[in-house]
Amino acid sequence: MWRGDEEAQVIRGCRLFQVQGQVCSDSWKEDRRKRPGRRGSLARCQQKVSAQETRASQSLERRNACADHMRVDFPYVREWSSSFGTVARPLAKVIMEGEFPQWMYVDSGADITLIPSSVGKLVGLRRGMGDRSQRIFGVGRSSVPVLIKRISMRLGSAEFRCRVAWSQVEDVPLLLGRMDVFKRFNVTFKEKEGLTTFSC
Repeated sequence: MWRGDEEAQVIRGCRLFQVQGQVCSDSWKEDRRKRPGRRGSLARCQQKVSAQETRASQSLERRNACADHMRVDFPYVREWSSSFGTVARPLAKVIMEGEFPQWMYVDSGADITLIPSSVGKLVGLRRGMGDRSQRIFGVGRSSVPVLIKRISMRLGSAEFRCRVAWSQVEDVPLLLGRMDVFKRFNVTFKEKEGLTTFSC
C-alpha cells in the first residue's frame, strides 16, 4: 500500500503510479519506445519500489515505537572486576512482557539479546515441540545452548517485539544486544559522563 498524500512517487528517476491496483512506470514505457529490444527495466524499477516501500514500512514502525520522540538516560553502574578493579558498565532498564523489569548490560558487540534460563521462564517462555536448540558463541569461542524466541519489550516509552536468545543454562548475563533493538533508537555511549542514551 502506498502512503502519503500523493500516490505518484518518484524513486531515483523512475516515476511510478498506482493504476487499478497495478504499478506502472511511464519512464519504463518511454524506455521501451526508444529501445524496443531492451528488457529488465520494469523489473529493476519494481525492485526499487519494493526497496522503497520496505524502508518506508521500517520507518513507520520505528515512528510508531517512538511516537513521542523519547529520550532516556541510564547512568553507568560501577562494578568490581577481579582483573581491572572497579569498572563502570552501561546498563539499561527494560520491561519484558509488560510487567517484568530487568536491568541489562547494553552490549553493542552482541548480535542478539541474551537472557538466562530463569528469566525466560519468568516471562512465560516455554520450549515447544518444534523448537531447535542452537549454540551462540562469546569471548574465547565458549558457547551456550539457546532457543530463539520473541518477547515484548518496553524501553522508556517505546514498546516493541524483540528476538531473544533464551539460554538453556543459568550462568549467563542479561545482555541487551543489537537485533531488533538498536535499529529503533539512536544509542549513544557517553563515556565521559558515564551515561547511555536511547533516543528516537
